[in-house]
Amino acid sequence: MNAEAISCIVFAANSILPRACKLDGRDRKGGYLCVAEPDGKIVLVMLIGEVPDLEKANLFKTFCQEKATRLAQNPEHISSWQTRDVEKKQYGGAVRTGKGYIYSFSGFTEEVDESFSARVAFQNWDDMSIEHRTKIAGISGNRYLIEIHQLPKNL
Repeated sequence: MNAEAISCIVFAANSILPRACKLDGRDRKGGYLCVAEPDGKIVLVMLIGEVPDLEKANLFKTFCQEKATRLAQNPEHISSWQTRDVEKKQYGGAVRTGKGYIYSFSGFTEEVDESFSARVAFQNWDDMSIEHRTKIAGISGNRYLIEIHQLPKNL
């Protein structure tokens, strides 16, 4: 993944953030985004928005990477919900695109994290067709996944 692609991802994430904050419904203003290549190599971990509490920020940073790594370890999976285990603090919120890239976010509810990840991937033309998003929503039962995609693509 080149610098231009990463720049587009960061732009998309910041553009989508206000909608995700509204969907979350709590007083959260951001979290950590992680992007990995199809082989699982993490190419981006970045704070998007604000997380004023340092302890939460560190948790979100850890969780976004764990979700992406776990999804990479299961190449047949398209959602971290497929290996979700709350007792082990392994949550939903990461998605694999049709091209194999992994987008993961932590900072909101699991559903909003997943929706945010999928929308950032979609915004970057990374093969998140309606069919692919519907498969992911079927796995997680995510009611927000389609709603966040009703935003115009050219934010």
